[in-house]
Amino acid sequence: MVKLYFDFRDIFRAARFGFSGKKIGLQFLGLLIGYIGYAILTYIALIASGIGFAANWASYRLFPTIVASTLPWYGWVLYVAGLVFFVIMWLVYSTAAAKVTYQQLKGDDFYTAREALGFVGKNWKAVILSPLMVIAIVVFLLVCGIIIGLLGKIPYVGELGFALLSIPIFGVALFLVFLAVVFGVGIILGPAIVATAREDSFETMIQFFSSIWSQTWRFVVYDVLLGAITIAGVYVLGSFSYWALKLVYVVCGWTMGPKLHNMAMVAINWLPTKWAIWSLWSKGLWCGKLAAMTSYMPSPVTLQRAESVAAFIMGIFLVLIFGFVISYGLSIWSAGQTLIYLILRKRKDDENLLEREDEEEEKIEEAKVEEKEEKAPPAEEKKEKAKEEKPQKGEKKK
Repeated sequence: MVKLYFDFRDIFRAARFGFSGKKIGLQFLGLLIGYIGYAILTYIALIASGIGFAANWASYRLFPTIVASTLPWYGWVLYVAGLVFFVIMWLVYSTAAAKVTYQQLKGDDFYTAREALGFVGKNWKAVILSPLMVIAIVVFLLVCGIIIGLLGKIPYVGELGFALLSIPIFGVALFLVFLAVVFGVGIILGPAIVATAREDSFETMIQFFSSIWSQTWRFVVYDVLLGAITIAGVYVLGSFSYWALKLVYVVCGWTMGPKLHNMAMVAINWLPTKWAIWSLWSKGLWCGKLAAMTSYMPSPVTLQRAESVAAFIMGIFLVLIFGFVISYGLSIWSAGQTLIYLILRKRKDDENLLEREDEEEEKIEEAKVEEKEEKAPPAEEKKEKAKEEKPQKGEKKK
């Protein structure tokens, strides 16, 4: 078992615990599955707006978005469904990564990714339904507000009733703002709660409220610190990846010459330079440096068919490397949230979750006890055997 300080010093271990092949692989798989679902639904939503696939592909390629796009209502439904699918995949695989971190902190370094996914398969409802329960409360209160607004349209009585109920209505609105914060906490901290405490959906939601209410400033400060550590870790790994790519470009370019240069110019265009969310980061850390490395020009060069296929494959590899770097950041974040929740649970409930026995361990111990009881002969049989053996020994002496 790893000894924790149960304060801010433990947060600095997130970068080390996040640098794990199992956790990065789980985050990468969740990122890939979520991205595929998001990209497919977003392209369907864009096509539903009346723009052909070729035009959308020319604008967005592997990273579609709806920036500066006008969609019909069903297009927005598809796009939101893609975002929800992406978030669900992130929650599920973050829970698996958090479970691996938790087992590692307990001293089980051989806990596999398959076991973590099996754990999530049994507890996925708590991961997904607990934030939905918060949303359900928000929707219910909003519907109540709409009904109050309709009652307020009643002549004379409605206006006076609304005025008299202004303070309670304000209190409910303030509670709705608090619920929005709780929902954000649930998205951030939910995977760690399920992975460490094995709570059901309702208890997980209760932990959302308890953590943010009793440990507000500790939670905020620790998450800001973890965010800085995550950004630093991503930047460092991104820089190492850039220098590795540059080494490949320089060494292989000695013999390949302009052919590699031209293919690299085209391959860079497959990176998410036009994706709104990551454009600043990608230009600063990836595309800016890679463009300088290849003397990147806005209009890619003309390649032969074989070179175009090779450039496409190289571009896909660049995207996968990009995903690998992002997955490390998600792995740091997941490991850090696991540490944060362990600290918060210790602070607010004085409970060290690392000392709690797992269900699997309890089942194994119970199975061992049952096996011993089955193998061990009853006391009466032992006495009978002892009586039978005594005369046999006497006969040998004679």
